[in-house]
Amino acid sequence: MRNRTALVVLVGWAVVLCAAGCGRNSDEGEPPQAREPEVTTPTAEPPTQTTPPVESDATAVEPEVAVDETAPAKTTYLGEALVSWNTGEKDKAAEQFVSLRWDDPVALQGIPALGMNEEHLVPLSDEQRTRILVTAQQLANSLEAMAQHVIAAGEALGKSGDSESARTYFEAVQQCGQALAAPGRLVFIQMVGETMAEQAEKKLSGTP
Repeated sequence: MRNRTALVVLVGWAVVLCAAGCGRNSDEGEPPQAREPEVTTPTAEPPTQTTPPVESDATAVEPEVAVDETAPAKTTYLGEALVSWNTGEKDKAAEQFVSLRWDDPVALQGIPALGMNEEHLVPLSDEQRTRILVTAQQLANSLEAMAQHVIAAGEALGKSGDSESARTYFEAVQQCGQALAAPGRLVFIQMVGETMAEQAEKKLSGTP
């Protein structure tokens, strides 16, 4: 019995070694196969976007805004004012809004929806496109409401006799609107900007 088992084991090893040798010879006899060229799949995000993908859903009520906690106390970009606005600090948001330099590109950094247009949405999936548009619409709603609050604050300053500060508030809304209406943005964001600028211009000219 032991001799028979040993014989079976030896035969088994012989079969394995033979198969391995045959396979190697077969591989060596065949010409090398050409490697298929590597295909790079284009990214789903807009080519100029370096910010993280927008995460949102239809039930969200506030746009996500990246905030640099190391930024100086003086407001340098819109994201800070939006954070104050969305946390209920409306007067603080208005002050931050007015202190922004709207001619500085930094003012609109950190808000992905303001850095894209319809062309950037074309290569995206329906799900990605929907998330971005929902977030952009929420952003537009917040900006419209904030602009109205700033205009109302400007009107209150004007009635109190501080016409210079009132003008500063109206000009901030006008400049923000012009920045939002600039080429390269989503069409409905541009429309919001145009409306804001028109409202502020009426206040500056004294038109009801």
